[in-house]
Amino acid sequence: MEKSVFHVAPNDGEWTVDHEKLGRAKLIFTSKQEALERVIDMTEEEQAKVLIHNDDGSVKDIKLPVEVK
Repeated sequence: MEKSVFHVAPNDGEWTVDHEKLGRAKLIFTSKQEALERVIDMTEEEQAKVLIHNDDGSVKDIKLPVEVK
């Protein structure tokens, strides 16, 4: 089974969590930490791939499976 892919990215002073293929509306958070905590909760059962982006859109970090830091 293909792993789900989530993106954690900055957006106008906030942080978003977005599922790559489901087309869901983005979840918006005031901090990176809040966004990471939420994506960890969302992916706990499925061991999804999480891409963490820099301000310029490039990928800063990839978590497989997601781990808390």
